[in-house]
Amino acid sequence: MNRFATPRSSTASLGRAAWLSWLLLAAGCLPQAAAAPTATPALSPQPSRPPPFPTPLASATPTPPPSPTPTPDISTGLGEVLFQDDFAQDRGWTLRAGQGGAVSLLPGRLVVAVHNPGAMLFSLSPAPATADFYLEAELRTELCGQEDEFGLMVRVLPNLDHYLFSLTCDGQARVSRFVSGQEAALVPLTRTGAALPGAPAVNRLAVLARGDQFYFLVNEVEVFSLREASLSSGGFGLAARSRRSPQVTVSLLSFSLRALRPAATPTG
Repeated sequence: MNRFATPRSSTASLGRAAWLSWLLLAAGCLPQAAAAPTATPALSPQPSRPPPFPTPLASATPTPPPSPTPTPDISTGLGEVLFQDDFAQDRGWTLRAGQGGAVSLLPGRLVVAVHNPGAMLFSLSPAPATADFYLEAELRTELCGQEDEFGLMVRVLPNLDHYLFSLTCDGQARVSRFVSGQEAALVPLTRTGAALPGAPAVNRLAVLARGDQFYFLVNEVEVFSLREASLSSGGFGLAARSRRSPQVTVSLLSFSLRALRPAATPTG
């Protein structure tokens, strides 16, 4: 027998060992070659405490419109009463009636009623024409729409040139000049916060004029001041205008006109 020949039993044992090794490898029981390591991204260090709440961005603060400033007591500069009316009797206001509207005198009030959209109606006062004055009147809206207008006419000339200090029914105010039938806005419509809107509502309007200097007040709050020299003197009146409404009614409850004391001369 060849001494280099492998015994049959040993060959069989080797075959069974190889077959068993293959089974274990397939079942994952034998260790496999280590996979190549995968790079792990570096993590940021975690804070030791929760972060604070985010601070909200500062929002833009709207700039409010100029607030009306209370006017100091002006009674110290007032002179004698030139004309006063509580409408207990007919003192001579212009009255009228027509398709466009009517101006009528009722106990305790003068009523201006406009009947047509886009129309304007007025009544002139029997108060004497003057250049320097303080006029104060109480007006009540009886019926009006947002854009409808009512107010005081001052320095009214015989040809009806005048200044008009007016409120709208939604609480805005303005100053206009009427010359030769043409209207010019000296102060455009402005929401002052001093006027009471709507109807019925009562507002106290006042105008102080000395030369070309004017001050306009609503409910004892100065809302406008300006210099204007087109009309130097004249009379007074009440006006109402309908912008879109078919009916605008305004009552004048009181009317007081006073002279001004001479302005103090500044000392050296």
